[in-house]
Amino acid sequence: MIIANIKRKLSFFHQIKKVFQSLILLPFFVAFHMGFSFHNTKAVLSGWRGIKTPFNRTPKAGVVATKTESFSSHGTIIKPAYAELILGITFALSCLYDIEHNSFYHFHILCAIGYLSIFVLSIIQTNQYHED
Repeated sequence: MIIANIKRKLSFFHQIKKVFQSLILLPFFVAFHMGFSFHNTKAVLSGWRGIKTPFNRTPKAGVVATKTESFSSHGTIIKPAYAELILGITFALSCLYDIEHNSFYHFHILCAIGYLSIFVLSIIQTNQYHED
């Protein structure tokens, strides 16, 4: 009986520890979702306007294109997300203003991290799938 109570308490503390670990990762989760907001907005606006876009599969890891093939959709080569770079730089610069004036710098830091990380991941993916 005593051993069962000890196991239950240890299990409870383990669950509490997992909750705190998740809370530490929460800002990064929010930042990445902010980084995806540009593409999500484009998709929603296309849907509202009735513009049909093709479903493009992401190239799988380890699949290498030949020189005659390229990972493209309808003749357009995958390009890095330069809109995210512009938005990331804009939010990073606005952090400088915000810190001085004690305004929304927490929010702008998360936006800058999100947009810039999506840009960097886009560059990595583009380089990975378009190596000669």
